[in-house]
Amino acid sequence: MTTTKKIKITTEEFTKALEDAVTLMGEGFVYVSYPYDMCQYEIDGEPSCLLGHALWNLGIPMPEVNINIFDLFTLYYDAPSSLSLAAREAQRDQDRGETWGAALSSFKYILAHPDDAYGS
Repeated sequence: MTTTKKIKITTEEFTKALEDAVTLMGEGFVYVSYPYDMCQYEIDGEPSCLLGHALWNLGIPMPEVNINIFDLFTLYYDAPSSLSLAAREAQRDQDRGETWGAALSSFKYILAHPDDAYGS
């Protein structure tokens, strides 16, 4: 992504986009990142992981870098820090092999309790 202006993302719109991704794939869906070691936001021009699907649902350009979502939000998007923390927790759950439904639950929990975010 080669823009100097950060794209604004609100908590409400990102939450809805994440919920839509979970609805599409199902709460029991488990993302497999093989052959990669971590979440891939996009593969072959299509959204791949949970957070990639949410960004896709918002029509936000996919990043050309593959970094954790917290750093991605900090560097490229104008989003509340509580949203970044919650998205990071959802990504961690997904990358640990949790279902997308569980990742969404963690996301919503951290939105409500940002002080409980791991590593914050």
